Amino acid sequence: MGRILGFMGKGAQTWAQVLSAECDTITRIEMNSQKAAWGIAFYQGDEILHKKRPEASTEDLDWRDLAADVKSECLLAQVRVPYSENFRIENTQPFRFRRWSFAHVGNVRRLDAVHDQLQETLPDFIKRNLRGDTDSELFFHLLLASMHGHNLLDRFDVDAFDVLTSIRQTLEGMTEVLNQDTQSLSFVLTNGRQMFALSHGDMLAYRALVQPDNDRKPSGHVLISGPLTQIPPGYTKLLENTVLSVKRDLSTEIHPL
Repeated sequence: MGRILGFMGKGAQTWAQVLSAECDTITRIEMNSQKAAWGIAFYQGDEILHKKRPEASTEDLDWRDLAADVKSECLLAQVRVPYSENFRIENTQPFRFRRWSFAHVGNVRRLDAVHDQLQETLPDFIKRNLRGDTDSELFFHLLLASMHGHNLLDRFDVDAFDVLTSIRQTLEGMTEVLNQDTQSLSFVLTNGRQMFALSHGDMLAYRALVQPDNDRKPSGHVLISGPLTQIPPGYTKLLENTVLSVKRDLSTEIHPL
């Protein structure tokens, strides 16, 4: 079980302000006596900051409480019940590399058999950033390697086409090695100025936050992904195998893979 919550907006806002109008379906996570790991990545200027708890209690979680004091224009949060009891901070998402943060829900089956093979394809400077042993972290670093080939890692503003090409190349490469489709690989990727969300397996939905004095110009966007049984009110479901991009000016585009 995993859940992602992402936000991009204008002007630093506290997470409590962003979520004040959201329903319990979005903010509350029922743990059903399971232990979970959760983490939050947020941007202040050009710096990425983290809050992580690799092993939380079995009590229900609420993002309004966990991140109430976080203030940022861009935030990415994830909660996950690990598939093993390997609770480590190195395995707790979101993962980061330089300006980029990444969170994923789902799992890539049969990846263990080719984990070392795929890891050896990484450039040394990216491979050295690997800290844990999850499928999510490995996929992120394979994506980073492709992004490196398009000179995206250190740029503040990137071309969505190049990011989409990197995503497509990484998925195709993993599909070829695994000899199967990467069934469950919905994720959110951001550099603090732009955000990209792929729907590929687990449902992903989004909605615009509207300025009170201008119902046509959004003040931000909220993205959610995870095992939701229905689309929450006000949200739009992102179609399977499409990518939502949110630009710095908060305009959005939807791209098919």
